[in-house]
Amino acid sequence: MLALPSTPQQDDRDNDSDANYARKERSETSNPVSVTIANPIQIERENSVETAWDEPNCKTPKSHDEADLCQQIRVADAADVTLSYSRWQIALSVATVLGLALTVLYARNSTRAAIVAAKAANSSAVVAEEAFRRLERPYLYIKITETTLLRQTASYKAPPGIQYQLWNHGKLPAILHSISIGLLNSPEFPLKSTMATTEPTYEIIWPGSAAKDFRFIRVCDAPVGDHFQGARATNLVLYGILEYDDPTGARHTDSFLMRGLPNATAFVIDGGEEYNWHETSYPGDRSGKKPGA
Repeated sequence: MLALPSTPQQDDRDNDSDANYARKERSETSNPVSVTIANPIQIERENSVETAWDEPNCKTPKSHDEADLCQQIRVADAADVTLSYSRWQIALSVATVLGLALTVLYARNSTRAAIVAAKAANSSAVVAEEAFRRLERPYLYIKITETTLLRQTASYKAPPGIQYQLWNHGKLPAILHSISIGLLNSPEFPLKSTMATTEPTYEIIWPGSAAKDFRFIRVCDAPVGDHFQGARATNLVLYGILEYDDPTGARHTDSFLMRGLPNATAFVIDGGEEYNWHETSYPGDRSGKKPGA
């Protein structure tokens, strides 16, 4: 690289610059920077105030410590109130659970009571219906109207027997279905049948009325002219079975047994429940009950 020779004017400018820099450096060294010192800052401390730690004045605290203590007291009071609310909330929750349990228990008992009441009502309805059926029904009864032929002497040429009539003592008409009545002399027990031919009939017997015709029964196997006086009349047994319907469609069956009194003046019920019973069957149930039920 080639160096160009300097001119006399350039050399003079470089020398002036060096001289000026030297003079400036000497001037700064001889004149130091002046520093001004202000008055010192004084910090005043608060007057010492004694804090009442047992009973601080939280409305107008007189010191920072007292204000801080009051703030701590407020936080503690708030925590105490919160704890009290929490306890009440827990107690309310427990009471709610107990109330719910009592409600469920009451509902359960109410349901059971309703079931019992429904069953009782149903039983009452059944009893009422059965009572209605027992009261509002026909009752046929055999009424003996003549026993003279049992006491006739041998000279009287007629078979010994009795005359009777059927009466309805119920509240509904009786539609007579069949009659089977036998007058037996010294029969062997237990009796197997009435020893009489069943008489089919469809006569209607109205409530409080009697059948329109009288009927006659002779003593089975007794010859003409035979008579039953004194104690011999007690050997006579009147055994019968009646079947009749009512307007509701129910079928009634009555069984009865009577024994003659001395001199054959009357007959009284005898034989107990084995021979004296009533049975009722309703449409659709003609074979559900046994005699005597």
